[in-house]
Amino acid sequence: MGRTYTDTENEYFKKIGEKLRLYRNNKHLTQKEVATDLNIKPDDISKYENGKEAIGLISLKKLCDYYGTNISAFLYNVEKPLNNDKNKIIDEIEKLKRLSTNFSITANNIIKNLEDIK
Repeated sequence: MGRTYTDTENEYFKKIGEKLRLYRNNKHLTQKEVATDLNIKPDDISKYENGKEAIGLISLKKLCDYYGTNISAFLYNVEKPLNNDKNKIIDEIEKLKRLSTNFSITANNIIKNLEDIK
């Protein structure tokens, strides 16, 4: 039987798992796809993401490289925003620009129509 972990350690494993899942979901990948790409058992990916198993350093390094981050950034929450997050922000800004332009055109048309009514 394996080592028994403290509650604090188990909480840490869960946080790591949540973060692994977030990175995977941001890349729109399944556990099976990640496992296949990295030659890791799909069950292990599931256990890591659910905090059911401590992830080894080599597996964590593989996953961090795969997701485009490094171990320090991953563990200490100092990483740069995910590219997908940047892209989402850029998309939202573009939408707001379009809405702003459309609103401006619409407002100008309303003002013009009101002036025509006078």
